[in-house]
Amino acid sequence: MSPAIAYPPIIPPKGRLFDVGLIAVLVLFLAVSPLMLDMFGWHYGAPGGSALEKIHPATWMLFAVLFLSASARGNPLSTVIDAAHRYPGVFIYVTAVLVLIAQAILILHQPFTVYIDTFLAPAAVFLLLHRLPEHRGRRLALLIHALFFINAVIGIAEFVFGFRVTPFVIEGVEFGTEWRSSALFGHPLSNALMMGCYVLSLALGAGREMPLVVRLCVFAVAALSMAVFGGRAATVVLIVLIALLALKKLFSILAGKSFDLRSVWFVLLCLPVVLAGFAVIYDVGFFDRFLGRIFDDAGSAGTRLAMFSLFRHLSWYDLLVGPDPSHLKTYTTIYGLELGIESFWIAMIMVNGLIVALPFFATLIVFCHAVSKAAQRAPAVWVFVSFFAVASASLSLSAKTPDFAILVAVILILFRKPWQETTDYVLQPTLSAQLALR
Repeated sequence: MSPAIAYPPIIPPKGRLFDVGLIAVLVLFLAVSPLMLDMFGWHYGAPGGSALEKIHPATWMLFAVLFLSASARGNPLSTVIDAAHRYPGVFIYVTAVLVLIAQAILILHQPFTVYIDTFLAPAAVFLLLHRLPEHRGRRLALLIHALFFINAVIGIAEFVFGFRVTPFVIEGVEFGTEWRSSALFGHPLSNALMMGCYVLSLALGAGREMPLVVRLCVFAVAALSMAVFGGRAATVVLIVLIALLALKKLFSILAGKSFDLRSVWFVLLCLPVVLAGFAVIYDVGFFDRFLGRIFDDAGSAGTRLAMFSLFRHLSWYDLLVGPDPSHLKTYTTIYGLELGIESFWIAMIMVNGLIVALPFFATLIVFCHAVSKAAQRAPAVWVFVSFFAVASASLSLSAKTPDFAILVAVILILFRKPWQETTDYVLQPTLSAQLALR
């Protein structure tokens, strides 16, 4: 019988180079939005430019740090084989993404870079961040808190003072009359989606790196910023989930379970700060705009209903393997869906067909399970529920976006397990180890 051999996971080695690399990845993801890239001439979402420009700089940096980390262990191919043996669910997910890329290139003849930023980058984030030592995880967590706080402050300032960090441009058209803030994350709906997940994370106990007073201020400002990004679905989902969390906590206390008194103080202190903030934005006319958006959504709800009409124009063959892209483009134009099908699940089925989309959805769930298992499971599940509930009512992951990679990083860092720098553990022989022993 072969002896058990311990192989370390792909953890960035000690050293300033890797510390700076990890910081650069997070800063690029969180502070350089697709709108900002287009503004500075990087043809990320704009027409033209090279194929290299269609991938976010953060993703390039992410893959570089991952490659260097794997190479530091020796042969990077052996490291990848060992990682595939240790995390089969993640690599099944990666295989499904590669199938999407192959289908885009060989069958649909469509750009494939959308799948790199949107779906491959999260897997690379997992491999790089899933087992960080505590001292490094704490630094990265403080960086995440700082960037989300800055984003919230900029969003509120944009709304109050009427300026923009980046122009709000979609498909080459600038929306000059749009009141919703864009801040660092770019599109208002991306801001609402990610800020909602962050606020929920704080409510679930993230932020142990910060003193209680600082966490209170960050929570209050982040919750207040949800208003200026105007994401109705994200706001409703956040309110519902926090209400459920509060009820769950209340029932556990009534059942006799002990509770942390600091949590009560946290809620009591947050309440007046949030109410004061809402009073300020009420004074500058926010609620008139937000309520107007609810009652007159410029046809947004109608487009969500119209997307189901597309199925009437698909044959069984189209539904199974994906329709001709030119035909789909024609029908989306007819139904006023030029800016996209506003549901991730429906859009994936429409573009790729059931044969490819359904297995991909299954592997996506497997991947989320792996991320939840690597972090604190219960809070991670709540955040994933929030993310995909909002994604169900928006373009989100059916377009090129770094949002999912950011979410995975947030979960793995803010809900990290307390790994030590050198953890003693023994694994069963991996595939490459077994080959080496023969």
